[in-house]
Amino acid sequence: MKKILFLLLILIEVAKGFENKMIKANLNNIHPTQTDVGKAHVDFSIAKINRVANEKKISLIEAVGSRVLPAWIAPDGSYFITDGHHWASGGLKVATQFSNGDPDVFNKFYYSLNILADYSGKKWDDFYVSIYSAGKGYFRPDIRKEYESIDEKGNTVITNEDLVRMYKESLPKNLADLKNNSWRSVFGIALEEMGFDPPVEMIDYVEFYLWELFSEGLKKMHPGLIDIDNGAFTTDKQMQEVKDQIASSDKINAYLYNSARRSDVNPTIEPIENQTRILKVIETHRNRLKLPPFEIPKTVGLRSQCSSHYYFRR
Repeated sequence: MKKILFLLLILIEVAKGFENKMIKANLNNIHPTQTDVGKAHVDFSIAKINRVANEKKISLIEAVGSRVLPAWIAPDGSYFITDGHHWASGGLKVATQFSNGDPDVFNKFYYSLNILADYSGKKWDDFYVSIYSAGKGYFRPDIRKEYESIDEKGNTVITNEDLVRMYKESLPKNLADLKNNSWRSVFGIALEEMGFDPPVEMIDYVEFYLWELFSEGLKKMHPGLIDIDNGAFTTDKQMQEVKDQIASSDKINAYLYNSARRSDVNPTIEPIENQTRILKVIETHRNRLKLPPFEIPKTVGLRSQCSSHYYFRR
């Protein structure tokens, strides 16, 4: 009960800081909320930025800023994006290449941000705990493990104190410092080829969580492919094995349920209508992918099934 009340207080604090305003931000003033990206998807974003510029007949500067990224304002006034890391990383590379070392040209590039919460002037500890408790952060399992502990009930937890320490010590300071997780690209491409429609049918960081769910089996089949830093990729046959694992897991039902019921997909839909839409989304994918029979999950969803890092205590 104390855990639940604590999380509710955090969410209330987040709501107080809610701004929902649009701004333009310099590329150097942006910070990530995750440790990894998929290099293949960053390259895809670069190609898309160039395509947007050509199709809309706009400059690369405008093309980079054409996608709106959600962000929180940190205590020092900088911006932490909570989604769109691949687009932002691609934009950074485009700007760096286009400016060719000229700071005046580089500084003309910008990101369009939708400010979801403003923690200007507040405590960094509160900012870190709130942003992570709201599900807006991802750390690799090997990093989380360094900060986990066991509580009095035997649960694996990350205390608030250790959570703050994890952010300060392990979160990359800049987009350029993000590590390449090749499996994030693999699962992202697999989901798209299976017919999922991001972002409507994506929960945050789902590619990473799927990787965590299936990584042990994939390591046994293809141990040489697990190479975060050097961009190992996969063949068509191995990609099909990834799709088969996704389709054969009953956990994908929890994923579909939770992604379809996200309030930020369409918050104007009434609850009953939204529930009907959820079930239709799930049924469509279940039939197409020949998934196991669907049951509404009793847990909070895929994220909790993949990882223990959403448990907190004081």
